[in-house]
Amino acid sequence: MCLILFAYQTHPEYPLILLANRDEFFNRPALPAHFWGDEPSLLAGKDLTAGGSWLGITRTGRFSALTNYRAPTETSNLAASRGNIVKDFLTGSRSPTDYLASIQSNGLRYNGFNLLAGDLNSLWYQPHPKGRHELVPPGFHGLSNARLNSPWPKVRTGIEALQQTLNLRLSNGSQDPVNKTQNEALAQHLDETKLLDILTDKAPAADTDLPNTGVGIDMERVLSSRFIHLPQGGYGTRVSTLLSFHKQGNVRFIERTWDLDATLNGTCEFEFQLQ
Repeated sequence: MCLILFAYQTHPEYPLILLANRDEFFNRPALPAHFWGDEPSLLAGKDLTAGGSWLGITRTGRFSALTNYRAPTETSNLAASRGNIVKDFLTGSRSPTDYLASIQSNGLRYNGFNLLAGDLNSLWYQPHPKGRHELVPPGFHGLSNARLNSPWPKVRTGIEALQQTLNLRLSNGSQDPVNKTQNEALAQHLDETKLLDILTDKAPAADTDLPNTGVGIDMERVLSSRFIHLPQGGYGTRVSTLLSFHKQGNVRFIERTWDLDATLNGTCEFEFQLQ
């Protein structure tokens, strides 16, 4: 997972609205989002190489998502799969803080990552290898391959697009009392297509705005867009996800999958009531 944008406790109807792109090599086998047979409460995609996941939610409201931290000189091919961090939280019963404390104490077996983990009561962020877990405050947030809310171009413009899309929906009729009922109805429904389209922006950032993460200017440029398309390297955005929690306990999960040539391969939708 290389880009996560989310509105947390900012919308009057939806405590969490989250968008995410998973960027990965296309030759790494994976299953699209589904309820796992051995863990029927868990909805997530599955990495078939190591058995973990990059983003998931359970029927009881446990949620987790992960991005890699880009530090090429600090990466080991012998490290444990980071996807198991997400899976183990979602299939376990420990509180987010207890689980993150355990990850922090033995996290050196993993390469660098950023982890979001939460439940119906709170949402937490864990950076690795440095930093303690912290409570995510209400607001608009973004996470790529640096730390939470690092002002990378894709994070900054992605947050702006998310905020604008939600505000446009919420502002309809706000100045006209006659349309108050219409505005309240609009607030209860998200424009899911427009939200998902935020993740398809392929425009690279200006060279002056690029971070320096040690991969070279040409690669920094390619990786600076929200949607990654690197067919010659067999790498790119493979999955785009929209996850929304309604305050009355309804969950919507929409996943788009992409081919190597950046064409839409399929869309799946799930909707369920939290237990």
